[in-house]
Amino acid sequence: LWLPTSYSYATWHWGCANNRYSCNHPHAVGFNNPPPFPFPVMDIHGVLDDVIPSNISNGHGRGADGSVLSEDGFYYTVTADILQVWADANGCTGKTGHEHYKTPFDGTDDFYCWHPHGTNCKAAVVRCTHSLGHTWPFDDNRGRANEKYAQLCWDFFVQNENSLRKHNA
Repeated sequence: LWLPTSYSYATWHWGCANNRYSCNHPHAVGFNNPPPFPFPVMDIHGVLDDVIPSNISNGHGRGADGSVLSEDGFYYTVTADILQVWADANGCTGKTGHEHYKTPFDGTDDFYCWHPHGTNCKAAVVRCTHSLGHTWPFDDNRGRANEKYAQLCWDFFVQNENSLRKHNA
C-alpha cells in the first residue's frame, strides 16, 4: 500500500509483514520507483491541495518535464504520471477510466475513489479525491488522521492482501 502521508513506512511495513522478499531484499520504494513485484497502491488527494498538488489545475504553474509547481515553489510529479508507473509495475491491462472503487465513506467531503487503470491488475491501483485541501480525508479540524481514515486504510490492506501473499511463495 502506498499512501501519500507515509508511503515509505507503510509500504515497507506491509510488504515486510506479508512478503519475505521485500524484507530480505531492501529496495527504495517511492513515487516513481515501485517495488520489483506487484504491490497495491492508493493515492488520496484533496482537490484543493496546492501544497502538494496532484495536477496542474490545482497547482501554481507548470515545471520541467510536466511537473506541477506548488504554492511554496517546489515541483512535484503529477499524480497521473506516478500512478501510471505503478500501473505498469502492477501489470494493469485493459481499459482506463473511472471505474468506481467503493468505500464506506463515498460522498463524505465528496470522497470518491476509482481505478484509473482498470481492475485487470496484479495488484490494485486506486486513486481517491476529496473536497478538502492539504489535509487528511474526513478531517474534523483536528489536523490529524481520524477513525474513518484508519478504517479506509485497513479496508484497503485487507482487500488487497492476496495480491501480496502471491509473491510470498
